[in-house]
Amino acid sequence: MIVTNANTVPAIATASGTQIRVLLDTTGEGQGRMSLAMETLKPGQQVAPHWHTHLEEIYYILKGQGRMEIGDEAREVGIGDVILIPVNETHCLYNTGDDDLVLLCTVSPPWYPEDSHPVEEGER
Repeated sequence: MIVTNANTVPAIATASGTQIRVLLDTTGEGQGRMSLAMETLKPGQQVAPHWHTHLEEIYYILKGQGRMEIGDEAREVGIGDVILIPVNETHCLYNTGDDDLVLLCTVSPPWYPEDSHPVEEGER
């Protein structure tokens, strides 16, 4: 049995300035099928536009509000929203509220840095 607690997992600062806690990563457990992280965006912060060649993601908004962009689509998101991010789709999330935006992010296969491709200015 694998159990972790979000309050005991150290936060890591991302290149965008957000805070992420890797809650579970099954890579080392012989499974290798998914990972789960919790990310916090302060007011005005964003998950910078990027895409993945092999990774599919699901975001679940726990707290706050923001604007989610996937490909050419955009919409406001908030508490309780679940967002599917398909492989090869450029995506970004902006905290548009006055409070922290907190989300869970499930990734399959497990996230690895080599498959995060930033979008350069003018590419969007």
